[in-house]
Amino acid sequence: MHEYTAKTFDLPEIEGISKAQLDAHIKLYEGYVKHVNTIQQSTMSLHSSDNPNKDYMMKELWRRYGFEFNGMRNHEYYFGAIEGSPTSLNPESKLGKKIAEWGGFEEVINIIKFMSGTRGSGWVMFVYDKVVDQFNFAWVDEHQIGMLSDTQIILALDCWEHAYMIDHDTTGRGAYVESYLNAVNWSVCEKWFEEVMK
Repeated sequence: MHEYTAKTFDLPEIEGISKAQLDAHIKLYEGYVKHVNTIQQSTMSLHSSDNPNKDYMMKELWRRYGFEFNGMRNHEYYFGAIEGSPTSLNPESKLGKKIAEWGGFEEVINIIKFMSGTRGSGWVMFVYDKVVDQFNFAWVDEHQIGMLSDTQIILALDCWEHAYMIDHDTTGRGAYVESYLNAVNWSVCEKWFEEVMK
């Protein structure tokens, strides 16, 4: 099986999100990568073992796999979108034009902010559904519950407390969301969209 390697990210200074907060968050991401590899290795070892409980143990590990895998991948989108420096959405890009057709960039941001106020931990996902050629939004509990199958992530906003509690208390999500959205390098999101449109 493929062994995953934690990515490194070129993150700038972000007003409202400290380096200490980002460093702690990246360590958490690296833990998801480690756990993905551990589950893969453990299930393969169990498969060829004579452990009488191996079937139960393997099934429980695979049950956990979606949480760890999406925890890894969601964070790669989260950090990837703030690499480099903040860049506005190019209205002439494929993504810019598609968002304009859909209802406008301001409306996208308004919906993301509104959804970020959902009670509990989770993710706001702004995604594109190529099957019917439209954007969609999802609140994803944990990392995998509520994910819309076969959609391409355009922006993944982490709304778990670990993303902001060093800089803000547990009531500081709104200020954190503003800081994150102000830091997005939309040219990265444009590239992701171009890839899915090929």
